[in-house]
Amino acid sequence: MKVFRWFRRFFGFGEPDDGEDFEPSVMTSGYLLGEGLTLKGEITGDGDVRIMGRFEGSVAITGDAFVGPKAEVDGEISATSIVVAGRVRGNLAATEGVQILSNGMLTGNFKSGSFNVADGAVVKGEVWVERSIPRLSASAPAVVRV
Repeated sequence: MKVFRWFRRFFGFGEPDDGEDFEPSVMTSGYLLGEGLTLKGEITGDGDVRIMGRFEGSVAITGDAFVGPKAEVDGEISATSIVVAGRVRGNLAATEGVQILSNGMLTGNFKSGSFNVADGAVVKGEVWVERSIPRLSASAPAVVRV
């Protein structure tokens, strides 16, 4: 029965348990590191990453990264968006946004287009919020003031 509930939650049909604030409901492509597992190394490529166990190393992906509530990460994460519900010791870089949930902890710096830190979350480090500047197309006229 427990396995069935896990599959329902994993595919977005069940309610999260253990007081989790947020967990992505469906991962269309990518990598899952389950609870109780430890991995040391490097994860790169296209797709999403969901870390529910312990990871040491670097993550550089073009998808979304989720650090689960019982997860521990020692390393760098670079992704489109990053959600931290567990513990991260290292730097984060997201092109869209970083979200630290109420039970999340970040010890390190992060750079992002936007960020959201929930009440109860812990962040120790520097925060850089940079908005991307839209590029002019080749056909758009340039304005020069003298």
